[in-house]
Amino acid sequence: MKRYILLFKVKNNIFILSLVFILLLITYLIYIKYEKTYDKIQDPDPPKFLASDNENIAPDAKNNLKKCFYIASYHKGYEWQDKIDKALFDGLDNKCNLRSFYMDSKRNTNPDFISGKALEAHNIIQAWQPDIIIAADDNANKYLIAEYYKNSDIPVVFCGINWTADEYGYPCSNITGIIEIYPINNLISTLKTVDTNTQKGTIIYPDCLSSIKNANRVNDIFQTHNINIIKAEISSMQDFESEYIKAQYTDFIIFVNPVTITDWDNNKALEIVYKNSKVISIATHNWIMPYAMLGITNSPEEQGQYAANTTLKILDGTAPAQIPIISNRKWNTYINSKLLEKAGISLPSSILNSAVDINP
Repeated sequence: MKRYILLFKVKNNIFILSLVFILLLITYLIYIKYEKTYDKIQDPDPPKFLASDNENIAPDAKNNLKKCFYIASYHKGYEWQDKIDKALFDGLDNKCNLRSFYMDSKRNTNPDFISGKALEAHNIIQAWQPDIIIAADDNANKYLIAEYYKNSDIPVVFCGINWTADEYGYPCSNITGIIEIYPINNLISTLKTVDTNTQKGTIIYPDCLSSIKNANRVNDIFQTHNINIIKAEISSMQDFESEYIKAQYTDFIIFVNPVTITDWDNNKALEIVYKNSKVISIATHNWIMPYAMLGITNSPEEQGQYAANTTLKILDGTAPAQIPIISNRKWNTYINSKLLEKAGISLPSSILNSAVDINP
């Protein structure tokens, strides 16, 4: 009996010792994991650049390159933005340490969202301390540059501001660039070759800053030629269809970028225009040409190239105040022969011979 009791005690002690060993092992593993986490918190591996997820960071070519911070109003994948980017990046390639930030304000038009992105960019700029800022299009200038960097010590080059920079307080001591204007007088001359009695037109545009500026300025210029403009702001495909049909009772239609229309449907838009088009329609961007007959469009490449060249001049020592603000000098002309034929509208040979036909 004593032997069985002794055997039981031995087995019980072995079980207890095993349990204690397992608990000690678990405790050690937890300690090791905590220690590594603690070390990361106390002495983190600093990121190359503090920025948002949508930032594109170009690798440093040389440590002694001057630092250029580029803020884009829109998003990658938006054709206007992509073409400015390519021209700018090509012009600055290996000539500065270029870092970029995208505000995504075409797809997110809420002013609070845009202000938040501007503040995010401002905090990055304060941390990185670039030698120059490049700001593309209106929202980057309205919400970031005019708010934080007007008359500051850091030079700024802008591009893509529609029509005028006066509302942002430009020019000023540290800011210069290129504005984007639309050749309205040329367009009016073209419209009068189609219909000498042109008196009234419609501009269809979405609710975003650049489109509203365009609509207002187009209206002002046409008014000086005694041509009335109906401004039709849209936010949905249903709005587009309704306003497009109503616009057939005017003499012409100007269609501004639909990118902010969340339920935009390319096939539905084509169906609408081919079913209802009776008067000439004009596109302000080449990617709108499937839904318009004539396109007189600005060149995003010109904007990006000028911004790059001006940036390099300033980095070489020229003061921004010595570089006057200019406007674009290039336009592209497109026609949609298929839609023109469907509507029974003819354009003068001077346009047909010089334009690019999207449906050759």
